Amino acid sequence: MKIDVKHIQKRGKAGWRYRRKIPEELRSILGKREILIPLGPTEAIAIKKYPRVHAEAEKLLLSALSSKKAPPPNSHQSLTALEQFKWGQQDVRRLQLDPEWSGAEDEDAILSTGWQQYVGVEHRCVVPVTSFAEPSPTLGDKDPETGIQRNYWFTLNEDRPLFFFAGLWTPWHGVRKVKDGPGDFELCGFMTTAPNALVKPIHQKAMPVILSMDQALDLLPA
Repeated sequence: MKIDVKHIQKRGKAGWRYRRKIPEELRSILGKREILIPLGPTEAIAIKKYPRVHAEAEKLLLSALSSKKAPPPNSHQSLTALEQFKWGQQDVRRLQLDPEWSGAEDEDAILSTGWQQYVGVEHRCVVPVTSFAEPSPTLGDKDPETGIQRNYWFTLNEDRPLFFFAGLWTPWHGVRKVKDGPGDFELCGFMTTAPNALVKPIHQKAMPVILSMDQALDLLPA
């Protein structure tokens, strides 16, 4: 069977490896021309290791990209936050990076260079919800009716009152659907934190930052 994934190479008796050329403009920052990471002696081991190794490579390249300074439109005008965002997105696409592999859902991702410009008051938002779900951590725990992994639902109480996720938003110009071409959009994402005692048995890594109505009102005009 042939592995149909990017940047993977069979090396005869030496086994499998992750091999990826670094874009030329990032080579001086990283000090090398390629990313070379062993994946193991067998195809099965290579497939198992690939997601983690690819995510590490994406983080490395995105970090190098974020260390570059966007050229200002002219010598007398600096880029706005939105212009920086657009510039960064254009470079991500041009360099064929995969930001969905970069671990941006991690709870401390907001502290990274790429997101710091969106932490300001003007980018704050809240997401109204009455409940949220996390998939069962038990392998093969399928819902008998749907055949998909079972969800565990969380809410404030049985009446399912309204509460909010703390989030960030930004306007964005780009392509969401190829057939529709580029357009103007408003994108948002909610913030996460360490799980509490109720959520942690189901999702050990993170949970949404939950706000009451009063907390949401305090957050927005702050």
